[in-house]
Amino acid sequence: MSQLTSSLLIGFSFVALIVGIAFIFVYRKWLEKRNKEKEDFRTENGRYKIFSFWQNYFFWFMIFLGFFLGIFMFFMGIGYYF
Repeated sequence: MSQLTSSLLIGFSFVALIVGIAFIFVYRKWLEKRNKEKEDFRTENGRYKIFSFWQNYFFWFMIFLGFFLGIFMFFMGIGYYF
């Protein structure tokens, strides 16, 4: 691989880490909103409960994916750089 490719891998690894960190903040905001709705005793329509259930897994998946890809691409870029 060329030096350009390894530099791109290192650059995209930082982008993936930033995306993972951003999803942590979005997840915390979503949890706060969800807890407020539970305190207000506002119930969700039965059709939309499945979306709320899968949103939690989506956030965890995106956080894990951001950190995993960031670390993986960083070491791939370092390995091809030298």
